[in-house]
Amino acid sequence: MNQRFPKLPPLTSLRGFEAAARLGSFSRAADELFLTQSAVSHQIRVLEEHFEQPLFRRVGRSVVLTDAGVDFYETTIDVLQGLNSGSRRLTIYARPNSVVVYTSQGLASRWLTPRLPVLRQQHSEIEPWLAVFHSVPELDSAETHLAISTSGEYVPGWVSDALFSDAVIPLCHPDLHEQLEHHGLAEYLDRHHLLHDETPTGWSDWSAAMDVPIEDTLSGSNFSEPGLALDAAVYKQGIVLGSIILALQDISSKQLVPLSYFPFPTGETYHLHCREESLKTSAVAAMRDWLLQEACDTRKALEGMNLTPHHSAPPKAKR
Repeated sequence: MNQRFPKLPPLTSLRGFEAAARLGSFSRAADELFLTQSAVSHQIRVLEEHFEQPLFRRVGRSVVLTDAGVDFYETTIDVLQGLNSGSRRLTIYARPNSVVVYTSQGLASRWLTPRLPVLRQQHSEIEPWLAVFHSVPELDSAETHLAISTSGEYVPGWVSDALFSDAVIPLCHPDLHEQLEHHGLAEYLDRHHLLHDETPTGWSDWSAAMDVPIEDTLSGSNFSEPGLALDAAVYKQGIVLGSIILALQDISSKQLVPLSYFPFPTGETYHLHCREESLKTSAVAAMRDWLLQEACDTRKALEGMNLTPHHSAPPKAKR
């Protein structure tokens, strides 16, 4: 009969072995684990029979590991720590007020996390758990209560709501923005370091759509995450073509300043997906309502800052 892990030792003996090795005593290991000394001795004997070699040697009233025991002790620690970590993570699913939310790295760090203090004030009973994905998850197999993604496809068993549409706009630190007064936008961009991320809408797309001719739309620094490119702009490292959603906090706090007020739509709309079954849980239902309200407030904030995505071309830029 084929077994997937034929070389595994009896796992029930690992705790006894770890405690005896750490404490240097079978009796102290037994006390810690609320077992009899004979029970711990039996666990060690089972392991030694499995490996066909001794793992301990006696020194007076104590025991010390053999070379083989030292080797296996390191493996045992890794296994037990991994199992303990996995078990601890699973407990979050059983807590009635825990709400698991899947979202992208950028939206988690730039939009959702800054708003969590408000969630705690309004719903102190909710325990959010943010899980970051790097590609849009398959909802029918995702182990989560809520998910925020740019996919608006209907999935059976899920309720979906549009949150907000995204757009990009050139952004820079206020100190760099002061130099724009002496140059046209196209000339200004040619004179400064461009920052790029790996989102589909880049400088070349923006330059063509906005009719702002940039001599070299590919040069500059590249970042794998939109949030990193925004950070670089905050640190005065250049001009970023940033998402109005992800940069909203930076713009509001005046860490970044738009170089124009004509956001270019990316064609992406963020949606909130909620498993229908999860809505029976009060914490999940409350967090869904809170997220919808925060999205509404975000749309109003964008309107107030004249950053609502435009679908028509701006006036021609002058050099």
